[in-house]
Amino acid sequence: MASSPTSSQATNEDPTGPISSASQATLTITPHNAEARLAFSEVADWVIERSQGGQDDEKDQARTQASNFMWTSPRHIRDAEVGTLIAQIRTGYLSSSSPSSSFSLYDNPKTISSPADTAEAQSAVGKYIRTGSYFVDLTHPPTNVFRGWIAGRRTSSGSPDEFVLCLENTALLGIRQHHALFQVHQTGRIALRKLSDRGIVEVDGDALQPREVRVLNKHSSFVRLGQLKYEVAYSRFSMTEEHTAILGRYIQTLYRQPSPPDLSFTPTPAAGNTIQVGQWTLTTAGTVGTGGEGRVSVGVNNVGEVVALKRISVSKNGFAPKRRQCTLETLTHLADTANNDRIVRLREVITDDPKANNASADMWPRLVLTVIVSLLEALDFLHSNGWIHGDIKPPNIGVHHWDPEKASVVLLDIEDAIHAPQGYALPLPGCTGTVGWLSPERELQQFNFSTDVWAVGVTALWMLHGRHPWQLSINPWRRGQEFENKRQLFHRQYEDVTGWIANSNPKAMGKAILQMIRHPFAHTEEQRSQRPGCREILNILRALDGKREVTDGPPSKRSRTDMQ
Repeated sequence: MASSPTSSQATNEDPTGPISSASQATLTITPHNAEARLAFSEVADWVIERSQGGQDDEKDQARTQASNFMWTSPRHIRDAEVGTLIAQIRTGYLSSSSPSSSFSLYDNPKTISSPADTAEAQSAVGKYIRTGSYFVDLTHPPTNVFRGWIAGRRTSSGSPDEFVLCLENTALLGIRQHHALFQVHQTGRIALRKLSDRGIVEVDGDALQPREVRVLNKHSSFVRLGQLKYEVAYSRFSMTEEHTAILGRYIQTLYRQPSPPDLSFTPTPAAGNTIQVGQWTLTTAGTVGTGGEGRVSVGVNNVGEVVALKRISVSKNGFAPKRRQCTLETLTHLADTANNDRIVRLREVITDDPKANNASADMWPRLVLTVIVSLLEALDFLHSNGWIHGDIKPPNIGVHHWDPEKASVVLLDIEDAIHAPQGYALPLPGCTGTVGWLSPERELQQFNFSTDVWAVGVTALWMLHGRHPWQLSINPWRRGQEFENKRQLFHRQYEDVTGWIANSNPKAMGKAILQMIRHPFAHTEEQRSQRPGCREILNILRALDGKREVTDGPPSKRSRTDMQ
């Protein structure tokens, strides 16, 4: 008989897969800590129970309601952390005013000589639990659309909550009857609201006050409800045009609008590192306007206010920006006094220099520069030891520290790195890397370390432009007519991007990016030239940064790679 996998073993089960009950989910709420995983498992066990002879119709109705908003894996997982948690409760290390009946499934604690032995034995055995997620699905709205999806503990009377987080009132979990509320915000994001005066609600470690609303502006966040911790993430389906249409109609109904709203400026947050400017999180709409004085992006804050952020490079003579700021402040005061919504209003001015006397106060290129330098240093270490990462993209770049002066990055997902002791590797179409980040030669011919440099260049464009520079669902640089038909579209997008770089970026950074995205099939001779390695690009960027060049000596230790 095959044993069930442990919680540390990866499974192929996908809560938002095409045949899942959550296939059209907007948001998933996945138990993260042992307390949340145990509570979810107990709720899942309760949901699948059925009353005998129809004598408990009210409970069956509550179970059906709860099952509409949770996806459960068809198999049990052995979870050592949950086993340790149960052992600690049984031995008095943790207290629970109403311990779960499922604890009786374990050995009699009297056979264990000490609390430490109990925890050790229980951890070794583990606890078989059901795993899964709660989810928000706009095609299956809550009982009260205008109220939203309520999360709390199981109720004995009244309307049940959509998300049943636990079964009993226990001090160990700290979940109120109606603890928190999830609702669709007018921006198209999901908002979280704290309902109880006494319950704990935190988003990424930031505690919410009673009735406070927090809009979830990142692709994924960690949410704490009582002592239960969850990873809350937007789904793949939420990135599709089909979902955007459903979302628009839902908002139209919810907020009684005459027509669906335009959500193009506040698309669903994408995976990867978000850019935060003061209180504002930049959306993935990218640069929505350009002019002689700067570029305009869209930002959203924690309460869902949407603003246009205009980035202006400040010269040594900062008089012109100060004059514009003074004009905007005057007009904002007039508009506020007259309660006139037809004049744009200034919310705030953000600068990376309190004295506003630096040569260039536009922080975006500076932030990009520090991260790209740190990333190239990490890759230089890999390349120097005969390895190609092969899948550089924002989700595989962890940022420990990020400010305009320096950054510290960690390369993730390096277990699939390619060993290339001779300095090159052979193509394996469709087997490695990610479409959109593969260098053109990668799936056509022999490639070398510079394939990673290409991906760094695309990452730099993604950071500067706010979106991927070329949106193609398949790699046009693969053999076969189906792929070759897409190459002309790629060339057009590529040439648009190279033109944008030449006109919009600091000279040295633009030069570095153009060299990083060279490829052998480009239309211009310059872009067909050989793509440089990490150290050559670092020397260009170091010149921009006013630092010494990288020599052929040992690679820099400023950045590091961790096996994740």
